[in-house]
Amino acid sequence: MHGGAFPAWLAATQVMILPVSDAELPQADALLRRCIDLELRAQIAGPEQGSLGARVRAARLVPFQAVIGAKEAGADQVAVRLRDGRRLDSMLRRRVPGPQRRVGRRPQRRPLARVTAPM
Repeated sequence: MHGGAFPAWLAATQVMILPVSDAELPQADALLRRCIDLELRAQIAGPEQGSLGARVRAARLVPFQAVIGAKEAGADQVAVRLRDGRRLDSMLRRRVPGPQRRVGRRPQRRPLARVTAPM
């Protein structure tokens, strides 16, 4: 049905943080802490795990990929892309509204109606 690309609220990892180089790791750590504070499930895939392209491909089923390069780190921003490759506007790291608003919470189901048999 979804080929492993679970809805954001159900995905094991909702945000994959991808620093371009070791120089952006402090900003990636700060973003990870911010995501956790916002109750988002996030991980960092650092440069030691391969090239940026390889890490993007490895995270193709994660709903949101947050890329932090030198430009983004200098401007205190994050470049966010969706799993289908579309890019969201750069957003400030201290806000992180996009993924949190889009992920939301698990949809609430209405309780099943009780059926009582006539006595």
